[in-house]
Amino acid sequence: MDSAVRDSRTSGIAYLDKDRIATVGPGELPAERPGTGVGDVCLDVAYTGICGTDLLVWHGGLQRVVPPVVLGHEFVGRIAEPGSSGLAVGAPVAVEPLLHCGSCWACRNGAAHVCRKLRLIGVDVDGGAAGQVRVPAGKLHPLPADADLRTFALTEPTAVAVHMVHRSEFRDGDYVLIFGGGPIGALIALVARERGARGLVLAEPNPVRRGLLNELGIRTVDPDEVAGIVETETDGEGADVTFDVTGHPSAIAVAPLLTRVRGTVLVGGLFGTPPEVPLQPVTLREQRLVGARVYTPEHMDEAIALLAAGRLPVDGLITHEVGLDEAERAYRMLDADRSAMKVLIRVRP
Repeated sequence: MDSAVRDSRTSGIAYLDKDRIATVGPGELPAERPGTGVGDVCLDVAYTGICGTDLLVWHGGLQRVVPPVVLGHEFVGRIAEPGSSGLAVGAPVAVEPLLHCGSCWACRNGAAHVCRKLRLIGVDVDGGAAGQVRVPAGKLHPLPADADLRTFALTEPTAVAVHMVHRSEFRDGDYVLIFGGGPIGALIALVARERGARGLVLAEPNPVRRGLLNELGIRTVDPDEVAGIVETETDGEGADVTFDVTGHPSAIAVAPLLTRVRGTVLVGGLFGTPPEVPLQPVTLREQRLVGARVYTPEHMDEAIALLAAGRLPVDGLITHEVGLDEAERAYRMLDADRSAMKVLIRVRP
């Protein structure tokens, strides 16, 4: 363990230890656990978010993850030791957590974000639920000097949404249908609205989430109502672009049916079991059925630009904020309460 992560500046570490989130103070790390992060730049972490991938890892759903490991791949902070970054101490940054091999087909052809051997900081190596973490200089994205790091803690999920909107080939004036009112679905709606969607409706079964998103100006309805709305508002043609970010079989089972001729159905959720997809409309309507995973460095930068311009009211998606010593409670709460949206661990305010 590098001495930098053991000194008095650290505010503790929360890490996955078998089936629990263990929290320890500075200098109290078990001798057998790995070092905190990889790379030559040391960050003072400000905030780290919890998402569905973190819950999946916590439940043992990614067999490649071997505890103990510090979770947290959505994180922002300030430079503590610049290393080779060329940035000043104290500079605010967001971290792109993707680690790629550099040699597979995807890496050689401009698609390193879907590297065949893709690893993540905060999943495969230690991440942001720690007072300090080391990261590669090339994974840093500078933020405005006056950045509110609480807002920019949503940079990584916003980049996911930006990438999905790009992958869908969305165009100004398109009618958009979204299945799934979690943070990613909400961010897709905000990005598409900012990009000029002429109509947008989001289907979400949870009434608490529907209320929150409607307050943000995102028209959100019960999934039982969405077919009639799309039928009426598109004169029976269907949505130009449909996003399924639920990972639930019920959404992908109807998404092509509610999408127009030569429209796009983007699949962004992960399914626990293979779903039944109605492929007949995909064929007869010549639809595009495309997938999307994570984001490119350019889409991280685009997300930062949108957040810096204040164009996305993402603060309204933050429903819970806890201290590092409450990390396990936050995981259990998010796992049990599906009405929660984005949960942030406050490492250093």
